[in-house]
Amino acid sequence: MSGNGQTYRWERGSRVAAFVFLVLGICAFPFAIRTTVDNRMELFLGRDPKANEQYERFRKAFGTDEFVVAAYAGKDLFTQESLDVQVRVFEQLQKVKFVKRVSGLPQVFSEVFGGEDIEELKKDFLSTPFYQGFLISKDGTVGSLLMEMDRPEGIQERRQLVEDVSRTLQPLRDFGFQVHLVGPPALHITMEDISQRESRRTFPIALVFSLIIMGYLFRSLKAMIISLICTGLAVLLVVGLMVVVQRPLNMVTSVLPVMLCVLATETMIHLLRRYQDWRAETPSIVEAINRAVSQKALACILSSMTKAFGFLSLCITDMIPIFELGIFAAIGLVVSVAVNLTVGPLLIEWLRVGPRVHKQHGPMRTAAWLGQFSQRYAKGILVVILVLVIVMTASLVKMRVESNTLSFLPQDSETVQSYNFVGQKLTGLFSLEIVMNLPSGWLDAKNWPAIEQLTQTLGAEAGVARVVSPLDLLRKLNEWDHDFDAQYYVLPESGEAAQRLVGELDETGQKELTRLVADEGKTIRVSVLVRDTDSSRFMQIAKLADQLIAKLPAPMSAFPTGIVLQSAKTQLNLVWMQVSTLAIAFITIFLVILVGLRSWRYTMIAFIPNLFPILSVFGVMVLFDLALDPATVMVASIALGVGGNNAIHLMGMYMLLRKEGKSTPQAIPEALGIVLPASLTAAATSCIGFFTLAWSAFIPIHYFGLLSGFAVFVALAGDMILVPACLTFFADDMRPPRRQDAHAG
Repeated sequence: MSGNGQTYRWERGSRVAAFVFLVLGICAFPFAIRTTVDNRMELFLGRDPKANEQYERFRKAFGTDEFVVAAYAGKDLFTQESLDVQVRVFEQLQKVKFVKRVSGLPQVFSEVFGGEDIEELKKDFLSTPFYQGFLISKDGTVGSLLMEMDRPEGIQERRQLVEDVSRTLQPLRDFGFQVHLVGPPALHITMEDISQRESRRTFPIALVFSLIIMGYLFRSLKAMIISLICTGLAVLLVVGLMVVVQRPLNMVTSVLPVMLCVLATETMIHLLRRYQDWRAETPSIVEAINRAVSQKALACILSSMTKAFGFLSLCITDMIPIFELGIFAAIGLVVSVAVNLTVGPLLIEWLRVGPRVHKQHGPMRTAAWLGQFSQRYAKGILVVILVLVIVMTASLVKMRVESNTLSFLPQDSETVQSYNFVGQKLTGLFSLEIVMNLPSGWLDAKNWPAIEQLTQTLGAEAGVARVVSPLDLLRKLNEWDHDFDAQYYVLPESGEAAQRLVGELDETGQKELTRLVADEGKTIRVSVLVRDTDSSRFMQIAKLADQLIAKLPAPMSAFPTGIVLQSAKTQLNLVWMQVSTLAIAFITIFLVILVGLRSWRYTMIAFIPNLFPILSVFGVMVLFDLALDPATVMVASIALGVGGNNAIHLMGMYMLLRKEGKSTPQAIPEALGIVLPASLTAAATSCIGFFTLAWSAFIPIHYFGLLSGFAVFVALAGDMILVPACLTFFADDMRPPRRQDAHAG
């Protein structure tokens, strides 16, 4: 309120907006508490129309490529008591919802051998390669039940499926078998549980530490409460919005509440700190609010907008979780600055927050030292920074990309142990699917050499556990036709003989055939079961498949597909996506700062610090061999957003002091003295908030927290040293006069 008692127009508008945000927050609460988590692999696929169309063709012909494998070991597989238990479990698994087909030792025992002649069963399984590395280990000590399924759509249906399968397998455990359950549904449920648990665990820790830091700065319980309410309101509105638009959290967006809590606090810290400064000089609370908002609003808005555009740069990606993080983080930052600049002042007035009780001389002395240091060694600072930028830019060529989902989990977790066991003892963990089109049909013997060449070459690759094709079934049928004689585990002598064998299949055998053959025999499926979960290695196998497909004789054709292939392609494109998004974000942020500061020179000075944190983070990742994955790829956006925050606040205060007639040597330390305490607190709050994520057992979030905290620290150091050095070197009143001006003087 001004001296004549009139209320400022912006103040009336902000009061209305504040009440609107408070009402929206109350409405958002019942939605926010209903948030769910969904880590389905399909979410991490790209949006390549051709690849998606090919995958849909595969699914239409053969169903989903998702599966669940139950591997069991520790007891003799070939005793009557053991087989009785296995058959009983096999029969019950077929009744589980979404389980389409079950294959395994008990299936063959009951359906092929009629539940009799165990010795012949054992001989059949151990003498021919049809089952080995697929339904039984080569040494005959590990059996498996392979469950193919109709894809559960919802996360609750997936959870129910895993629980039902695990419960059905209990008789195997009771008999003495050690049971290992693997497959996409089991992996997704594990990832959902750990990401949800870690999000609930780290959020309160980040909040408590943030409050402690703010308490030290403000020395006011009321100020802490205001900051907590404003930050919580912003997070509540965004999470509620996600529920309203039916977007559940996932392993990427699960960091959103903590991240918004950390980033949204910054505006309130700067506003409250400046208010307390003015409150010490004026008895009017409203006047102190008006002055603080007038001085800090532009810098807070520019700072939030740069962070928002940093996250919006993620929206170029094909990966839905990263796209959603970019959208909702940007919305959250816009909402947070609006809440802080409207609800914040209203709460300050209602609670009648006073000035700081004790002046803090430490930051002022630090500011004076930084100002003197930066001005004295400006040229040397700029040279050192330039050298570091060149070195870190050169290191980018060594950046490694990783999409190994198992590496996201603790290596001692039950899921990882089960995957390792199955991969070492039994079969591949992921499948590369190849759909082959054979106009003359798969029973035409002329097509067999090409199919054999493809399967044998892929099967010889390191990391490939097994390649399954319809010809394997044809060999097994030929062996059975010759009284289970292992020497007849070869292809029939002619296409006519093959047609006879297939024609004699019973109903169960015909259903088994539909797993591998479709379109009246003109389309077949070749499944490459891969042990290696590293995306780079998987893509090398896929590349070899492409080369072999290109050599197929006409009129045969084929294409590789599968959910794992699509996911690997998308994640390996993260580097190129990051380069393109950062380029766009740099340009956008530069324009935002330019519009706000209205000066090319000051915009360049405020923009330069945006580069250093990003390059520093990438340099550290290369130095410690940390891979770029769906979580760590977000750190660049964090670094881009926080890189210029303090620079904008410092530049805004410097420009105000220069307008008051102060010289650059005077304005730099004074601006640092005003901005530094709030910047230190905001940085400390952000660092602690991000570093709490480093306690997470979820590996991507662990590294995301460490790298984001490091980015905030580097950004603060760069802003507080690099910006004063640039101002000293490039400011108008620090430059020597032009020759004609000097002569005129």
